[in-house]
Amino acid sequence: MAELERVLGAMNQINDRMLIAVRMVGEERNRQILTLRHDFATETGNLIGLLPGEKRLAARPQVFTEFQDRLAVIRRMLASHQSKWTIDDINRRRSEYLDSTRAVHGSIAEYLSWARKALRVH
Repeated sequence: MAELERVLGAMNQINDRMLIAVRMVGEERNRQILTLRHDFATETGNLIGLLPGEKRLAARPQVFTEFQDRLAVIRRMLASHQSKWTIDDINRRRSEYLDSTRAVHGSIAEYLSWARKALRVH
């Protein structure tokens, strides 16, 4: 498995683990959310670092650009979500937070699915 696929897989696992963590209650949930946010940011950085050297994308500059553009949308959405939902807000407005998290999870999952398919085409 190429490193890019490993990173996409890790991002997918973190995204799925977040859906489980947000349903927890108390301090353990808070620790899990913060850890998963950090882990996802790390893997996103890894993805950004790998994209320019990916041979399957170098031969298809329009797909490379789409990788970056779609990722930028995800990053903005996730940054907005995380800045809106502090740990205190999560506790106070739990139902709204869960709805927001499901929407973010779905968007991230769509991007990751698209990315894996885009790599297989070549």
